[in-house]
Amino acid sequence: MQDMTNAPKMYRQEGRAGMYQVLLPYSCITDRMSKHIGMGWGESWAWFKNNYTVGLFVDDRMREAARKVLAISGEDLPQDWQRAWHEADVALTAEARKLVGAKMSELSDEELRRTYDVLLDLDLRMWSLSIFIDTFDTGVDAEEIAKIAAIHSLTPEETHILLTPSAPTFVTAWELAIEEVVDRSFREDPRFDGMNLKVLVFTHEESLGYLEHLFGEGSHAIANCEAIRFRPNGQGADTVLKKDQLATLAL
Repeated sequence: MQDMTNAPKMYRQEGRAGMYQVLLPYSCITDRMSKHIGMGWGESWAWFKNNYTVGLFVDDRMREAARKVLAISGEDLPQDWQRAWHEADVALTAEARKLVGAKMSELSDEELRRTYDVLLDLDLRMWSLSIFIDTFDTGVDAEEIAKIAAIHSLTPEETHILLTPSAPTFVTAWELAIEEVVDRSFREDPRFDGMNLKVLVFTHEESLGYLEHLFGEGSHAIANCEAIRFRPNGQGADTVLKKDQLATLAL
């Protein structure tokens, strides 16, 4: 029997995911990631079957990577990271919008290959700058937050306020926009209760125009990718996002 006395502690990730959702980020955890923080995750193992993935990573190595990121970007992300992120964001959004409403069957093999190669390159560039986020799943960020909060005698509420981002994520901004559409046009409508967002948007030109004003052309495609039901008590919206399709649209 193999001696496991000195076996390293492993961090385990698992969940349902498509093949590309696994391959793209995992292919960036060594060389591509090391270009930004000077190291990668080291030796790792992953199993994939029936759209379910299990990954095993050396816990100490991930924690070391997390601390590297904190040392580099403790005050803010480096300017070159921000520029690279912005460039990837703009390029991915532009390429994704080309696909919204496009008839893939009408594209030639060359056009399909070009589209694939362009999106793959952009996705890898994006993941090389962002996969380090998963290293914090080991708990390093929570430990640092607790340490800093203790030094300054911060309450949990004060800590939460200080951790609130100055700019909302896309999903948060989208949900807030839907809430605003509801409040402006549908909250008092007796027919509204339980109305599906797809029906809401496509039967109300003003709502669609408002969302496209905020998020650009193709916002209706996101509505198609969501299954959204509004709460009957008027307190908000229940949203189930199909993350793979949302990420593909990159709006």
